[in-house]
Amino acid sequence: MLTVILLIAEALVVMSVFGGKISMSFHVINLFMQTMWTSLILLSLWFRSRGSYFWHGITMVVVVGATIVGFSMVLLSSPPTGGSMQTYFSTPVNLAQFISHAILSIPAIIFGVWFIALWRPTSTIFVAKTEKITQAAAILWVLSYVAGVLGYVVGNTHFFG
Repeated sequence: MLTVILLIAEALVVMSVFGGKISMSFHVINLFMQTMWTSLILLSLWFRSRGSYFWHGITMVVVVGATIVGFSMVLLSSPPTGGSMQTYFSTPVNLAQFISHAILSIPAIIFGVWFIALWRPTSTIFVAKTEKITQAAAILWVLSYVAGVLGYVVGNTHFFG
C-alpha cells in the first residue's frame, strides 16, 4: 500500500511541477523514475552499512514494489505488439541495449523479490541470509540503470549523431 501511495504522490509532484511548463515524453519520465529508484537502492545499501536493517528493508520493499507496479502498469496500458517491439530490433544498437537492459533488469527484480520474501524486520538471521542477495540485486540494478541511461542517450538525444 505504501508503494501505491508513493507512486501516486510521485505522479502528482511530477505533474504539478512539470505538467504545464514543459512537455515530458514517456522516456524522460521513465528516466526520472529509474534515477529515483536507483538512488533509493543506493540509500538502502547505505542504511544496511550503518546497521539500520529496518530502513534498509523498507526502502528495498518500496523500490521493488514500485518497480513491479510501474512495470505492470506499463505492460497493461500498452501491451507489447509486433509493431512496438520492432523499435527494439530496428538497429544493432537498439537490440544490444534492449538485450543488455533485459538481461540485467530481470534478475535484479527477481533478487529484489527474493529479498522481500526473506525480509523479517525482527529477525536476527536476516542480515546473513540476505547479504549476497542484496549485493547481487544492487549490482544488477545499477548496471541495468547504466544500460538504460546509455540506451536513453543513444535513442533520445543527438549525442551520438
